[in-house]
Parts: sequence; C-alpha cells; structure tokens
Amino acid sequence: MNLRQHLQAVRSVLVADETLLRLLHYKPADAGDDPLDSGKPDILAMAPEGRDTIITDVIRNVRDIDDLTTEEKCRLVYYPRLRKETSNHLIADQDIAIDVYCHYSFEETDGRSAWVADRANALLFGKHLASVGRTFLRSGNSIAAPSGYAGYRLIYTFGSENY
Repeated sequence: MNLRQHLQAVRSVLVADETLLRLLHYKPADAGDDPLDSGKPDILAMAPEGRDTIITDVIRNVRDIDDLTTEEKCRLVYYPRLRKETSNHLIADQDIAIDVYCHYSFEETDGRSAWVADRANALLFGKHLASVGRTFLRSGNSIAAPSGYAGYRLIYTFGSENY
C-alpha cells in the first residue's frame, strides 16, 4: 500500500475534471447563473499560470482553510484518514477524506456543496486508482466549517492489493 500514490491518484482525478473545477471556481451572480455554462472560460484550457492558480486555490491536500474567513469561495480538501490495522502493510485498506467548503453566497444560490460532493463522488466511487482495489464511499456528513460556510465530508476507503 502506497499512501503517497493514493493521494497523487486522487489529485490527478480531481484536477483533471473541468466540471468540478467550474463548480469550485465560478461564483454565482444569481440563481440563474450556471457555473457549467459554456460561455464561461474553460479552466483546463487556460494558460498554465492562470489554470494552476485556480487549481491551487480550490483543490488542496492540506486542511488549509484559514483564508476562507476573508474570502468567499469554494474549496475541496483531500487528505488521508484511518488506515486499518493489518499484519501486512502492503494490503492495508486506507481511508481518504474529501472535505468541501462552500461560502453561503454559493450555497444559498444553488446548493453548491452538495453539487461538488456529488461530482467528487462520481469521479471517485468504484474507480481503480493507483493500481489498487476500487474506491468505496464509507460515509458522508456535514462538518463544522468557518463562519459563513457550509461544510461536507466524504470518506472513501481504498482497498489495496499486494504489489
């Protein structure tokens, strides 16, 4: 079991999805403002410096949410959680959490945290990542978030294989 590989595989899936990036980046002006509208710039087609700045801001592998108290944004944070006890670390199951934080200006307009959580689940659930078994959703639940934000956590279990 290679935890670093798991985390890199999760990141690769998340940062390569235009729909997820749009949901995290484009703040709605009103209820009719669709973040998936084709009139909005394609984030993955942007110049590398612009694209990378957006990705670094909205998807992180460190539970860094301090700046959310001063800015209105959405952020997805992924990080390792419980690793089940086993006599062989090469076949240990690993949990990875996905935390979604959405400012109320996103949340009240279009229920963005649920939309982001659904998209992340569509990208990860049942998939083979990093040459390991399929990913399974262990749980999902509301979490504490900074003032003015909604928070939701998904916890996935990655089954491992001896490799």
